[in-house]
Formats: sequence, C-alpha cells, structure tokens
Amino acid sequence: MRHVLIFVAACGGSPTPVQPIANAGSAAPTGVTLPPHFARLFVAGEKTFPGELIVSHSEVSGPVTEKTPGEVTCTISDVRDLRGGKVCVLHCSGLELIDQINGTYVGTERGLWKVDGELTDDVSKLDATDALFSTAPATAHVEHEDPDSGMDSGSARIVERHAGGWCVMVSSWGGDEGGWQLCLAEGVGIIGGHGFFAGGQSRDAYFGEVRRL
Repeated sequence: MRHVLIFVAACGGSPTPVQPIANAGSAAPTGVTLPPHFARLFVAGEKTFPGELIVSHSEVSGPVTEKTPGEVTCTISDVRDLRGGKVCVLHCSGLELIDQINGTYVGTERGLWKVDGELTDDVSKLDATDALFSTAPATAHVEHEDPDSGMDSGSARIVERHAGGWCVMVSSWGGDEGGWQLCLAEGVGIIGGHGFFAGGQSRDAYFGEVRRL
C-alpha cells in the first residue's frame, strides 16, 4: 500500500510554459478581491491539457508500469458572486479518476474551499481548517487519523509550490488510498491536476503541470 509520505516527493526539470484558461466571454463577477494565487479559478472558460494515465502493479517477474497518453479538458462555469466571496463549478474529463477534482469551489478573502452537498451563501460558515489554500500561499501538511475505524485510516491535505504556482493534494486512506490534486498559478488559473487510487495496483491520472508521485 502506498503511504501518504510519498506525497512530498519532488518533481525535477524545467516547468513547461502554461497559458491561462481561455476566457469563454464571462469574466469573474466583481465585488470581492480574491487572493491572486487562486483568483483565476473564478473566471469562466475552458482549456485542454496533455495528460497521462500511469498504472503500476507487481507480477511474478517484478514490477510493471504501463503509461497511456491522453487529454484532459477542464471547464469552469456557473461563476457568480456570494456575499463575501465567489463560487464556481469545475468539471474536468478525459481520463479516469480526474473527476475527483470536479465540484463546487468557493473563494473568499480568507481562502479557497471545495464544498460538498448543499451550498449556502453564508461564506462566514466556512471552516478555515478545511480550506484548500489560505489567504497567503504556504507549504502545509495537515493529517488527520481516524482512531475509531479499527484500522490505519485517515485523511491529509498537502500544499506545495510547483511550476511557478501552488498544488494542493487531498487524500484519504483506509486499506486503499485515493485522492486528487489541483495546481493553480497567479494570473494563469489551473495549470495541472491529478486523480489517483492505490489498492491492488496504483492508478495515477496526471494532466498539465502537476507534482508527480
């Protein structure tokens, strides 16, 4: 089983130049100034990135890794103002596991959240400890264990600088492991992402500029 400590592995090489997601003609609504490292997530548009699915498993002869190239298209839609913040819907598709990134995101001057379930317009109720990014980007590693599960299980959020921007990884484990990663850059928006699962085999779907495990 792949342990959470592998998430801090560094990526080498020179970053590939990235471009902002193409504006679909609907700019982010005015009224709230968001921190620049995630502000462009709230500009409607669409962009396609080069991607790759990597599957690794063990056979009698030893470890086997298969790589399949592909493309991932990410669309930002339903951008609107909240009182004290902004909300948008992110949808990425093209490779398996990438849909773990999809969902509703809320940005305020205090940080960025991915919200599940019903969204209320009261951003003051958002818990700062659940934020993907805070007001100022900074390296972080927050891990929560679940002692009541009877097994080694828990969740983690890891923030690392990468390719001129910042990546946040959210993961959970409990026998198997799974999660997702989203990378953003100031003035650009989304620069890459990652969905993953590790059980009997590990499956990693990467696109764009993203930290690789």
